[in-house]
Amino acid sequence: MKYFFLTFLILVTQVLICQDYSKDTLVIKEVLATELRNEDSIVYTDKIEDWIINFIKKELDNYIDNGANKHNYDQLLKIGEYEKDSLNKQIEELRNFKWRDSLIHNAKAISIDSIRVFIRNYDRSLPQEKEEPNTVTTICRRGPILFSFSKPMYIRNETICLIYIRKLSRIYEGNEELSFYKKDEEKWVKWITLYSSSF
Repeated sequence: MKYFFLTFLILVTQVLICQDYSKDTLVIKEVLATELRNEDSIVYTDKIEDWIINFIKKELDNYIDNGANKHNYDQLLKIGEYEKDSLNKQIEELRNFKWRDSLIHNAKAISIDSIRVFIRNYDRSLPQEKEEPNTVTTICRRGPILFSFSKPMYIRNETICLIYIRKLSRIYEGNEELSFYKKDEEKWVKWITLYSSSF
């Protein structure tokens, strides 16, 4: 009887974890919808680096401490101490979180440690094109080839979430964004961008 109960408890825990994971997957699918329409398939990292996690914390603290006074946010989301603590806890949990492979249809996960090798091999697989002066490079024309994104970090009964997304075209070329998304009639829409940059 003891083993039956233990087995049952493990099974219930796994089901709850899978349900929670599928919720995050649905959010990521909606957030990446435009990329998924434009690309045949995507490759993403299985986790985000620690320096990005530190960056997310810094940007969130900056937003909470300075709000609309220092930035030109279209709207202001007032975050109380409880929500700040909840977001910081979820941000810290990112350090141990890994996305599984094939998270989204036609997508593949790679280890965070293999980014450079992946992009180098991808560059070598492309046919060489002659570049004209003052034109956009081949790399930029083909768009992002590698994504990194955080697990959604929820507040307000899971009606608002914070997500970090980075799209790389080369090792040091791409863009990144940290934004709050809001659930609007069962669909996740970008609401407030805390940080956005091309590099």
